[in-house]
Amino acid sequence: MTRNKKTILFGIATAVVLIVVLNSFVDRIPPRPLTNVVMNMSKRRILRYAAKHDDLPKRLSQTEAISGHHSSLKDGWGRDIDYAVSSNGTVTLTSLGKDKEVGGTKENADMIGVFQTKKANGKWEDESAEWAIDPFAPYRERNIIEPGGGEERR
Repeated sequence: MTRNKKTILFGIATAVVLIVVLNSFVDRIPPRPLTNVVMNMSKRRILRYAAKHDDLPKRLSQTEAISGHHSSLKDGWGRDIDYAVSSNGTVTLTSLGKDKEVGGTKENADMIGVFQTKKANGKWEDESAEWAIDPFAPYRERNIIEPGGGEERR
């Protein structure tokens, strides 16, 4: 092998090693915190849509991304967030966790976020509205379902 070919191979090998080493320093958001971010941004997007159109979106994909913020509508495992609206306008956002099965613990635990879309006076909530059930709360606190909710899948 010529000296020139050896130099090129050494350069390629060095580049590959450098990429692998540098990649190990890149921060990655774990799936559960990423899902929490997606749910929080989805809540903001839904409430912005409602204020603009005086109605809730039929699907999350109808909402507009917020410039400068995370725009995915997929959970930390790459699946769509489930979006449901009850007859009283309460929105429920759900991720079934890593295993995509109801229930579970740790990475398999469901993440469920619930929020009201309207204030007592009938006006739309601001996008910073509080969660009635926080999606990042422990699983045991998320088994509460409001009476008369009669959820309708969208």
